[in-house]
Amino acid sequence: MIELCNSCWPTSVIVFLATIIVIIIVHLFLYFRFKSAAIKKYGPKKYLDTKDILIGVDKDSIVYVKNDLNDQWRQLKDKMLSVAQIYDGTLLGVGMDNKLYTKPSIFKGEWKSAKSDVKLIMIKYLSDNTLAGIGLDNKLYIKTDISGWILFTGKQPVLISIEQLQSGLFVGVGKDNVMYTKGRAVTDKWIANPGKTKLQSVSQLSNKTIIGVGHDGYLYTTQSIKPNKSPNWKRIHNSCCLRSINSMSVNTSQMDKLMSILRGTSTKKQKGGSYVEYPEDFIPDVEPYV
Repeated sequence: MIELCNSCWPTSVIVFLATIIVIIIVHLFLYFRFKSAAIKKYGPKKYLDTKDILIGVDKDSIVYVKNDLNDQWRQLKDKMLSVAQIYDGTLLGVGMDNKLYTKPSIFKGEWKSAKSDVKLIMIKYLSDNTLAGIGLDNKLYIKTDISGWILFTGKQPVLISIEQLQSGLFVGVGKDNVMYTKGRAVTDKWIANPGKTKLQSVSQLSNKTIIGVGHDGYLYTTQSIKPNKSPNWKRIHNSCCLRSINSMSVNTSQMDKLMSILRGTSTKKQKGGSYVEYPEDFIPDVEPYV
């Protein structure tokens, strides 16, 4: 007979392993629960078949979209100072009057005025369901669903743009076109990250690629931003000319149809020798790109 060694597995080790197993089980449960809820709410195709697109605003406040970094910009009929997207696809926009507006999606609907007690120049949706906005005073404000705008605590640079990376790091662009970073802790201070590339705006894709709009209006990309370090920005050719940039997640098939319309091509697709017409209620509220 082989006797078990009681000292081989101390109680603390057993408790530690049991805790790890419980944490893994809870995370798996929550993941599949919320994933199933999202699929049930939005439909399996809409939830699963998505991709990142870019939405930009030029110096004349005209809104453009493109499928990816190498695609051409396509003009929408919208005219906004800033455009962002929240988790359910709803668009948030800052109008020419510096007021906040909402739109059901990029594909349909009209812009409608939303309550806001601060006049803005830029809007951003953060991962914790909080809104971040830059006011006319070039200061950062935070807003939850149940409160008005709250001035971000502490001393701030004079900002024109804000983004929060997946790491939690805040990235702001100052009126001097210099990038500033700040940790998520309340006590963290803004740190200037001067570099060769002067910026106007910064955004991050779901694959963690960071995109910036240079002072020259071109798009630039980098893979990481760290405090006190100058990022290695690479310019994207044929990407001019913007003032701000943002990314959003959209249904792939709907975006393909939208881009077809913006290119001025047919909204009908040939299949098996016959034409299949897209549903009339899909056609977005846009004008063909010329």
